[in-house]
Amino acid sequence: MTVYRDDDVISSSVKKDGQWEAGLAGAMLARLNAAAATASAAQQSLCRNADLAQRVLLLDKALGGSAAAGDCVMVSGVSNKGDGVLACNKAPGWVPGPGHVVRPWRLELARLDDLLGDCADDIVVAKMDVEGYEAHVLEGGRGTLLDRRIPFIHSEVGPVMMAGAGSNATAFLEAFAQAGYELRTGSWDTPRLLDPAEVVVKAAGKGLVNVCMTYNPSLDPRTPGAGGPRSTSPA
Repeated sequence: MTVYRDDDVISSSVKKDGQWEAGLAGAMLARLNAAAATASAAQQSLCRNADLAQRVLLLDKALGGSAAAGDCVMVSGVSNKGDGVLACNKAPGWVPGPGHVVRPWRLELARLDDLLGDCADDIVVAKMDVEGYEAHVLEGGRGTLLDRRIPFIHSEVGPVMMAGAGSNATAFLEAFAQAGYELRTGSWDTPRLLDPAEVVVKAAGKGLVNVCMTYNPSLDPRTPGAGGPRSTSPA
């Protein structure tokens, strides 16, 4: 998961052309869920740009739910040494399924809210792509992702992967819709707004979709005089 800070730089860039990295040179970025090997490679790359390195924070933590504790190991296919998925709090001697191996990288479980704390006040963009565990990140980060009213949140949504991780894609999206977020797929400037059920149907047909969520105070029931029925734009 990645979060960006510095409203003047990032939000104007996102609104203009939808590019995540457009304002990176003036932003504070925190990259979470980075395995030690990935973090090490990123640090070596950042050494070539000292100015940017001062604005990037890498946290080698695995993001979990409301009672996140313990640690995780990385599991990947035998021919894939670069990345994989996390398996958390497994019993000693646990072995993954056929064709998969445990890699020598471990991550401690933590809650997003605990990691970011007051730093979350300045976040203007958040990006989630955690292989079906997006709802778990939300469970441990409701204060950051919902209460802080981040202007732009981008998340990958795959109903089958999320079900396999013990969560529900519709409920995940409903949490954002009920907190005042407009849902779009494809890009930020797509005119058609979708409700959570429509997003899940679309994702089911493709396996997964990228969901662009934009905070709209007029849809947020916590805003005085707002929070009326949500309507979608015509196709």
